[in-house]
Amino acid sequence: MLPLYDVNRSRRPALVVKALVLLNALAFLLGLINALDNPARQSFVPELVGRAQVANAVALNSMVFNAARILGPGIGGLGVATVGFAGCFLANAVSFLATIGALWLIDPKALFVAAGGGRRKATGGVGPALKYAWRTPAILTVIILLAFVGTFGYNFTVVLPLVARYVVRVDAAGFGLMTGAMGVGSVLAALWLAYQRRPTLRRLLAGAAAFSALLLAVALSRAFLLSLGLLVVLGFASVFFTANAQTILQLASPDEFRGRIMSFYTLLFLGTTPVGSSFVGAVAERWGVQTALAVAAGLCWVGVAAGFAYARRHAAA
Repeated sequence: MLPLYDVNRSRRPALVVKALVLLNALAFLLGLINALDNPARQSFVPELVGRAQVANAVALNSMVFNAARILGPGIGGLGVATVGFAGCFLANAVSFLATIGALWLIDPKALFVAAGGGRRKATGGVGPALKYAWRTPAILTVIILLAFVGTFGYNFTVVLPLVARYVVRVDAAGFGLMTGAMGVGSVLAALWLAYQRRPTLRRLLAGAAAFSALLLAVALSRAFLLSLGLLVVLGFASVFFTANAQTILQLASPDEFRGRIMSFYTLLFLGTTPVGSSFVGAVAERWGVQTALAVAAGLCWVGVAAGFAYARRHAAA
């Protein structure tokens, strides 16, 4: 009979495999739920506030989300120290009861629902929505930009820990400051956008170009304080671009297509993350972290150039 130490050691690989299978299954289910939840939640915004207030509502949502990004790591770290990882996951799950309760309290009579039976028209699957997006320059410009910036640019958070460790060479506290710097810039952008008028394609393209340029600057920086400053502005440009993109899609989509068009946004902004993360990770492993970020920034610039060329051609038509 094997000693207890050897028995436990022999079982460890099997336990790891089971844990990985379970985690991947749960992640797969979470992805399916998010694929349904995100487009529905985003397309619901005009019914909550009316089309005239969509830009302000999107900016407010961005502000709350990014404020949570600043406060969340600190609260999470305190939670892990006191109740452990399982307790943190449980607390996070329980917190959704507040969201469910808020949805339950919504008065359907107070919603800004379009007259004429929009739900009856929303038949035919994805095809009609794709045709409408293809024929609408404002929507297609956003889709072109998201296809590049969403796939390759917004995965920089995956590489940010590597930037902290191998480029600017800081510890966990320094990494926390870096993520906090991005959060500060994001909140400032959301506050600024809440007071702006309806977004335009020019502002959208400017936001995408600024994000791409700042991502390249972060890739080239090796000084911690300089990187912190760049990350604040990068966070600002990030929210400026995404909030404008989401608002343009909301306002340019008719009620019967809005849910499906917002699903395109979710696909390009979140669904392409595994592709972009794998690509950037592979480049970082072979040629280094700074090269990976620089390549990602270059691919974002390809999208900006394509979006600008398409928007300019249709503006002149």
